[in-house]
Amino acid sequence: MRIVLTHSEGRFEGLDTALDRRGHEVVHSPLIRTQARMGEAVRAEAEALLNLPWLIFTSRSAVEAWSALGVPWRSPDVPADDGVPLIAAVGRKTASALRAAGAEVTLVGERSHAESLADAFLNDARAAGPVGLPQGDRALPTLRRALADAGYETRPLVLYETVTTPIPAEVLARNGEQAATLVVLASPSAAAALPADVAREATLLAIGPTTAAAVDERGLSCVLAASPSVAGVLATVDALAGAVPAGDGPGRADEGGRA
Repeated sequence: MRIVLTHSEGRFEGLDTALDRRGHEVVHSPLIRTQARMGEAVRAEAEALLNLPWLIFTSRSAVEAWSALGVPWRSPDVPADDGVPLIAAVGRKTASALRAAGAEVTLVGERSHAESLADAFLNDARAAGPVGLPQGDRALPTLRRALADAGYETRPLVLYETVTTPIPAEVLARNGEQAATLVVLASPSAAAALPADVAREATLLAIGPTTAAAVDERGLSCVLAASPSVAGVLATVDALAGAVPAGDGPGRADEGGRA
């Protein structure tokens, strides 16, 4: 099977090697890249968030952009024993990125999506607002709305921008014919950036429900990965390739963007 991986560099490490070992033809062609917002004004806004009870990070890109600004994880104006801000992460990979950057992570969503993180926060006895939300320019409003509906004020701050990059022509076609058999989409932004001709012809694999919903918004269908991880993508590809009985693999995503 020919598989096009569209995620940014540094994400889903080892996926291309694992697919290659399974005998697939793998092409890595990122559809998007992130660009951190820099400057004293952005840094000042980020530092102001350190005085809030909570900071919630919903992507590794937000962690990287925060670190690029050189902003600490605690405000020098707040006594250390006040425990402000507490830091939450959308999933284990974002939590790992935070810890690697020197942050102490208090809360991690059980599943790597905004709904799970919102549930974890709202069920935590320490939940308090306002809540700082360092994020990208294309961040979905799911988390912010869930917190607002529960009565918590949020203060979003755009730390990075998402830039679309075209897929080279040689990736899309071989001898003038469509060549991509399976396209793996790792974010709603990637789903939105996928060229229409590829979207119509290839099988699309979404790594999570929010990405599947973005595919659905384009009037397309997709397969939902077993989980938003390398293992989950591999299990789904194995099922699609017939490596496991059809009844044991993930199903075709329906019109609602869920498997």
